[in-house]
Amino acid sequence: MNGNILTDESILKGMSCVGRPPLHQRHCYLECNTSGQTLGDIDSLGNFPNLMYIDISDNQITTLKSLSFIPMLVQLNAR
Repeated sequence: MNGNILTDESILKGMSCVGRPPLHQRHCYLECNTSGQTLGDIDSLGNFPNLMYIDISDNQITTLKSLSFIPMLVQLNAR
């Protein structure tokens, strides 16, 4: 696999937009931008199931399988 592995630290740096997702009323981060980080592995995003907007563009990602663990995802930028 080419590229870097996405860490929880990198995810937290890319977090923005705090709100309440539709299925529960607790506040949490809803958006994550990890674009342009030469990532090849984004499995760690599966640990954040409340994300609704993700930008993983301009990376070296070969699979989006880990995003199947994010049921609230409504917008993905992966160009």
